[in-house]
Amino acid sequence: MKKSTIVKIFVAIFVVIIIAGVALVIRDRMVLQNMGIEQLDAIDLSSSRGVGYESDFAKIHEKIKTKYFDEAQIGIDSLRISIQNDSQEILYASTEELEYYKEITKSAQDKLDWYQTLLFMDSQKLSKARKWLRKISESDSKYSDEASVIYECLLF
Repeated sequence: MKKSTIVKIFVAIFVVIIIAGVALVIRDRMVLQNMGIEQLDAIDLSSSRGVGYESDFAKIHEKIKTKYFDEAQIGIDSLRISIQNDSQEILYASTEELEYYKEITKSAQDKLDWYQTLLFMDSQKLSKARKWLRKISESDSKYSDEASVIYECLLF
């Protein structure tokens, strides 16, 4: 075979590999987005009208659902700071109060991490979503099972 024919074959193989890789990445992004939407829809907001963090979560939920991703991220960042500040205040609580507030902040932090993940999934930020899915699936979060299932569906 001629050298030019061999080069053309290698170029053709390279192009096919690139196209296949891009197709798989697009597939993962679509899977992430669809699963993120499903998970977002599965969150029960009936208790989100009260005091505490729930009204903040409802606002974040709505921003993600309506595709206002930047505003949702601002809400997540703001709530993360509030939870951290509240965690510092817990140190001064009595023992009985301490356990109660630890449980509330742990639950809020897990939920916030899940919303962060759903934000990345819905906005098709593949590498960030994978990082958060892996983190949550390896944790004791109540969302770890869902994160594991989604993480295992991804090819990249």
